[in-house]
Amino acid sequence: MTSVFEVAHVGDPGQRAASEHLLQFDCERLAAYGYVLTGSAVGSGPVAAVGLVAFDGAGGLTAHGTVSINGVITRRSGRGSYTANANCTGSATLEDDFAGFAFNFVIVPGTDAVELGLIVTNQGSLITGVAKRVEQERCDETILQGSYQSVGGGTVLAAGPNVGVGFRIFDGEGNASGEDTFSDNGEISHRVVSLTYTVESDCSGSFRRGDGALFDLVVVGGGTEILNVRADPGTIITARYKKGS
Repeated sequence: MTSVFEVAHVGDPGQRAASEHLLQFDCERLAAYGYVLTGSAVGSGPVAAVGLVAFDGAGGLTAHGTVSINGVITRRSGRGSYTANANCTGSATLEDDFAGFAFNFVIVPGTDAVELGLIVTNQGSLITGVAKRVEQERCDETILQGSYQSVGGGTVLAAGPNVGVGFRIFDGEGNASGEDTFSDNGEISHRVVSLTYTVESDCSGSFRRGDGALFDLVVVGGGTEILNVRADPGTIITARYKKGS
């Protein structure tokens, strides 16, 4: 639906027309998105999740993804329903493996619904995130090529919090390499990273680092960004890789 906010106009007709143009935007172009969520759940602990959610344009949606709740890793899928309002806000609920998972979303006016802001609305949740449009009908390993900035962090329950920044270089054939500056519970180090990856046709996938760490991923923006969550038990870690311009 195209929404125009009602305002009190002042000045000449040209000013009024300009105001109407600026306040007109498309809030209905919901499609397939990759999402990343972080936060905590009261009584359960820290939460990190990455996955795909697809809006059908008629009030239905499907989703699948990986979530870590206090280090317990679960992969889930489900269907649900959503409503989108004229003011570019909305709400959704997912069932099946998601078991009533509920969230609200907001579309920034004038952005063509490329990115959504998310907040989980189940009781006891303190979880927010973003969803970015996939922008690709089909994916495979070739969608990841070139250099990406990496930023990530979270917690390994047996060791404490960690954060890192660095880069990854993807070859489009299932391999990547890179380097990080890494803080593990406050101890700063530098590391060289290698990994192998797979990308499914729906733009989800996974990679495994040379040290054995496993991550599930979603490719968004036509290959310009990768959203990751670590999928090893005992970890609550997310990372985002953004392609260099």
